Amino acid sequence: MKNILYLSNCYSHPNDVNVGAAPRHFYNVRALRKSGYHVEIITSSQNTITGQSLNTYTQNLKGVHYAEASPMKNKSLFSRLKYYLSHFISGISARKSLDKKPDIILASMPTVFIGLQALILAKIYRCKIILDVRDLWTDSLRATKIGKYKPVIAINYFIERLIYRKADSIFCTTKPQCEEVRKMVSMENKEIEYLPNGFDIELLKSDCIQIKEMEEIKNKYEKVVLFAGKHSDYTDLNNVLNSSQGFGELNIGVVLLGGGYLKESLKERANKENLKNIHFLGPVSKDEVLSYMEYADIFLINYSKSDAWRKVLPNKLFDYLYFNKPIVAAVCEGEITKIIKESGAGISCEPQDTNSLITSVQKVVKESKKFTTGRDYLMKNFDRRILTKKLLEIVEKV
Repeated sequence: MKNILYLSNCYSHPNDVNVGAAPRHFYNVRALRKSGYHVEIITSSQNTITGQSLNTYTQNLKGVHYAEASPMKNKSLFSRLKYYLSHFISGISARKSLDKKPDIILASMPTVFIGLQALILAKIYRCKIILDVRDLWTDSLRATKIGKYKPVIAINYFIERLIYRKADSIFCTTKPQCEEVRKMVSMENKEIEYLPNGFDIELLKSDCIQIKEMEEIKNKYEKVVLFAGKHSDYTDLNNVLNSSQGFGELNIGVVLLGGGYLKESLKERANKENLKNIHFLGPVSKDEVLSYMEYADIFLINYSKSDAWRKVLPNKLFDYLYFNKPIVAAVCEGEITKIIKESGAGISCEPQDTNSLITSVQKVVKESKKFTTGRDYLMKNFDRRILTKKLLEIVEKV
């Protein structure tokens, strides 16, 4: 059976705290190993969301080789670039600790630094490359402050396109991403397949636990809105804070669960403006987050107003769908709004629009019994057990 080297900047156990996309990699690796592949992983030594070292769940994982990286202390471009460059360089060096020569490199992007690692290591080992494209790197950059620097965007686009063209096989988490990559590659013989994120049914084996903080919040309001995820520029949680007064008039409390480089500044603003119905709770593990979701009445997906987010499907959407509770998605029309409509699990509204957000939440409060079909849709389309079988098919073709 072939040897696989898995590259990612965020590989960790699902029970680690605030791990973002990392469970996708954990389940991918587990499925490959169960099928007989020898898999080793090169990844960052720190949590890319919190900037802290990974906890014991992840530190004790089999076959993981850690590439030391400069801590991402804040949201500055310099800090993030320093992190990516240091991880890129140390990731190349980490190959010396591998037990076996890889036959295949499976690299999980969006960052071009992971893609470049794959190109260099594939040259060294003369092996095949499979790319797992979770986001389109240049698209994501355009949605940030870096987007105004056109030469930087042009360079990143050139590198991203080069990486795609050099890969032997590519799979993406959304269909629009597949189409965009096909345009960038312009090669008819290139395998580009759709393999979305999914819901981990085994998480349901864990009993939901009592959360005192959530109980206290639940008892204070008629309804509770919960956002679970990264506090960053692209999730634009300042718009949620802008909606605080409108939610207060409806006796609605808001829970912002998670971490990220903007969390402290958001908390400072909420304290300064005395936004008492906005509650910040720290990051929790993947299995614990389901217990927090049990207390919510409405789930929130919130993004900045950028076309980049038309093509994404965040992990939180699948967790939300399971609970058969209304979802409000403040995001540009795209993959997320398509699933919200198809599943009948909620409604969408304009991003960065305070009035639209308040009105949408008010609507699902009044019509909450309509939005109870999310779970059936989820299990039919996004059961990870089925999706991992497709991953194995993709790997076997290479």
